[in-house]
Parts: sequence; structure tokens; C-alpha cells
Amino acid sequence: MGNNSEPKSGPPPQTEIPRVSSRKLEANRKNALKSTGPKSREGKRFSSRNAHKHGLLSRELVIGDGTGKESLGEFHKLFAELIEDLQPQGRAELSLVETVAICDWRFRRTLRAEAEQIALGASRDVDFVLPALT
Repeated sequence: MGNNSEPKSGPPPQTEIPRVSSRKLEANRKNALKSTGPKSREGKRFSSRNAHKHGLLSRELVIGDGTGKESLGEFHKLFAELIEDLQPQGRAELSLVETVAICDWRFRRTLRAEAEQIALGASRDVDFVLPALT
């Protein structure tokens, strides 16, 4: 009745979208024209990996193209081996085995991407230091 702790209904309050001044917008446009990309061989080699797709967020289960190309046959082999090992009984258990296969497949992809990033860091002589544990 007179309870103030009840949630209020209705549309959420609107927030104002910040505006960029015309002066700042023009300065941004001029700066963008100066950006021409890397000039050195090493810079070009490094920037060429900007569009590299590791596949971690891929919608596709098996990546069929690019540097992270995977084999559909290898996935089917993994799935068949899991079915043989776990011998699911019924549709529900088969669905669980399929989930295990998909998770395993994506986990292996994650490990490959991680190893690739570590190798990339090593090739650039990047020092990685763990923060002190307190």
C-alpha cells in the first residue's frame, strides 16, 4: 500500500547522448587522413595478423577456411570415438555425448589459439611477467 520499496513501473529514464563538437569532429577527420598504416616490414608483418580469426567466438562448429581451418572428418571421428567409449543409451545420453564432443572440440581450438598467441609473443620478444601474488 504505502510501501516505498515497491519497484516503479514505466519506461526507464532516458539518458542524453553526448554530442561531439563540430571542431572536434573535423580534427578527428583530419587525423584519420594521416593514418596510413605501418611502413616497416616488421610493422606490416605484425598488422597483417590483425584480421586473424582464432575461431574462439565462431558460430560454426568446424571452421572450414582461413588459417584456423579444421577438419569436419576429425570432428566426426572424435564424436564416433566418444560414442564408442561412453555407449550412450537413448536420446538424452546421446545428446550429452554430443555436448561433450562439441566442448572438447572447442577447448582444443582454445588451446591452439593460446599456443599461437604465446608463439607470436615469443617471436616479438615480448616479456611477459606475472603479477606478484599477494
